[in-house]
Amino acid sequence: MTPAQALGQTLRALREARHLSQEDLALDSGYSRYYVSLIEQGRRNATVLALFHLARVLQTTPSAILRETEARVTLLPPRQHDGDDDAA
Repeated sequence: MTPAQALGQTLRALREARHLSQEDLALDSGYSRYYVSLIEQGRRNATVLALFHLARVLQTTPSAILRETEARVTLLPPRQHDGDDDAA
């Protein structure tokens, strides 16, 4: 499972454990239901800011979300080199 898929599963599990719909999570965090859905499906990477907003609504911390996500990751896709981070 990729990091994006693992994050999606983690967020979905937390949301369902708190008996929230995607719509509830989206409204309370300031994002669209479509964006929340894409993150949960692992089709969109959440920004750091989004992770903080979602964590607040889910009554947890971003670090707790990332710990759970890390435990689910089984596949790390190769990094795509874009040239922006070359060491001098």
